[in-house]
Amino acid sequence: FLDKNVGTGNKVVRATGVTIKDSSNADVTGNYNISYVDNTTSTITPKALTASYTASNKTYDGNATATVTGSSSDIISGDTVTLSNTSASFDNKNAGLAKTVSVAGISISGSQAANYSLQNTSATATADISKKDVTLTASNVSKTYDGTLIYNTTSADLAPLTSQLINGDAVTAAVISFANKNVGA
Repeated sequence: FLDKNVGTGNKVVRATGVTIKDSSNADVTGNYNISYVDNTTSTITPKALTASYTASNKTYDGNATATVTGSSSDIISGDTVTLSNTSASFDNKNAGLAKTVSVAGISISGSQAANYSLQNTSATATADISKKDVTLTASNVSKTYDGTLIYNTTSADLAPLTSQLINGDAVTAAVISFANKNVGA
């Protein structure tokens, strides 16, 4: 072929360097005056390309959005082919190990992309969502002596505990207890 790119019925093929041997396997090429004629109706079909994705681990951030990187072992070295996707998301927003990540809207682009036939427009990967570290400090509260360590919390007591959480998450219950049950500091 005179070029490497995909084409149907319009690719030029040139034969050169022909060796001719007789029935005893002796080279008889010198006995012929060889002329070469190009074939102009040959075809190069696109190479199948399967996209694979890896997902990055993240810390809990209140959403299922995932960061992914696409690759393919089918891309020939030196070719410029880029994998893209329209979305990537964990199966839910909650912390966990080896969570499924779904990748959708996979496409290819680049100067040699037309030489490939994308085999998949979606893929899956796995990654972890680790728990977000927070330090919750109990509110400054007081109560009348009742012989117990427990303080009955109100929504006003819980509001300051929510400040370190992801927007939309809130502390809705907490047990606040004194170090001892007696009156005094």
